[in-house]
Amino acid sequence: MKNIMIPCLKGKIGSWYTYTSLMTFEDIDRLISFADDLHQIKKLSDMIQRDIEDNRAEDIADYINSNIDHFFNALVIGIYEGDPRWHQFDGINQNSEKSESVIVPSYAQECFGFLSLTEKERMFALDGQHRLAGIKEALKKDDKHKGDTLPVIIVSHKNTPEGLRKSRRLFTTLNKKAKLVKTESIIALDEDDLAACVTRDIIETGGYFTEDNISFSTRNLSDRRHITTLGSIYKCVQELGAFYFKIEVSKLEDVKYSDFKREKFFLFVDEFYKATIEYSDELRLAVESKDFPSIVAKFRANDNADHLLFRPLGWQLYTQAFVELKKQGFETKQAVNKLVKDKSLLLSDKPFVGRIWNKSKSKINEPSASGRLRLIKEMAG
Repeated sequence: MKNIMIPCLKGKIGSWYTYTSLMTFEDIDRLISFADDLHQIKKLSDMIQRDIEDNRAEDIADYINSNIDHFFNALVIGIYEGDPRWHQFDGINQNSEKSESVIVPSYAQECFGFLSLTEKERMFALDGQHRLAGIKEALKKDDKHKGDTLPVIIVSHKNTPEGLRKSRRLFTTLNKKAKLVKTESIIALDEDDLAACVTRDIIETGGYFTEDNISFSTRNLSDRRHITTLGSIYKCVQELGAFYFKIEVSKLEDVKYSDFKREKFFLFVDEFYKATIEYSDELRLAVESKDFPSIVAKFRANDNADHLLFRPLGWQLYTQAFVELKKQGFETKQAVNKLVKDKSLLLSDKPFVGRIWNKSKSKINEPSASGRLRLIKEMAG
């Protein structure tokens, strides 16, 4: 059997020698397995295998096969057994007079080469198990992307008790310590999350919420110059999206992106916000005024004149009540009119006082889940 030669950059970090290489999806599928060789006890190995969620692999496979712009990070691979060998290129030499002015770092002179594999090696994913499962599932369904290349970082592993411990430690470091993408980054960058896309559209093209009158934060609103927060708008758009696409909020990310869906969903959300501003005298005054900080301060003054639509929590309750009315068959403007015109939205009035508003302390409180549901039903009643 002929050896397979993989282009690599050799490096060293800590006690690990690394080989940053390129492999095709086809070779990844054929040569790399899951990190279930890190334990001698089969049941412990099975736990690693079970941790790979089938639906996540399916999602990644669908993403690969249906999205021409599919892209994800490198896999980190452990390797042992077989006979992997490093073949280094000759050092970088000057080939012109001009190259005398070029400084080549010492590490760069010995890092280029190929790693030869006999294909008897045991290779397993230390980081990127779901990506690996997704690639395997994608090729099982359709091999059209078998020639795609992905960076693969190979680390040398010894099949000894100490080597196993070292690799297990690296596995948990890479997986346990990985941080979730922050909500701020999702809102700002995600091009597949329709709620994030439409939230950006609301700010960029809606014409009512701007970088001046809202806080670009996903945390609590602590000042008295902003109507609401970007994070709260995102949550409201998610609630609207769950209704619009007839899906649970937690499943909204499963809705496949298309420009058509984005445009239609934006029109629905935009109508909701424009109708709310049209029917709420207080909100319209703040949005249209050049001196909006003073208007906001008036309705966030903590003096029992506070208004529901000048609080992030208030916006979320209001949006959920709107969705309740939509489920009952109300048109958008009818639902907004019922919520805004027919009732007071001052927090010191019913149904908010004593529920989310502490009148004696002039303070808003987060209700319990059951209390929140009762309040939403009462608002929509």
